[in-house]
Amino acid sequence: MADDVDVANEQNQLFSDLAIQRARQNSGPKLDPEEECHACGAEFEEGSLKLFCDGKCAAAYERRRSR
Repeated sequence: MADDVDVANEQNQLFSDLAIQRARQNSGPKLDPEEECHACGAEFEEGSLKLFCDGKCAAAYERRRSR
């Protein structure tokens, strides 16, 4: 059973992999922070620079974008 550190490491790896993939593609729309998740629309606190809630939302966004 994964503990919190394992989960955090998996999410960090996913974000790193997605960032590398986007840099290699260097195409498509550029995302700007909008104080809400680009995948599910959950609201972030004012001034947040986040693009996604977590790795799951980032992966879901990438899957939809690649279709």
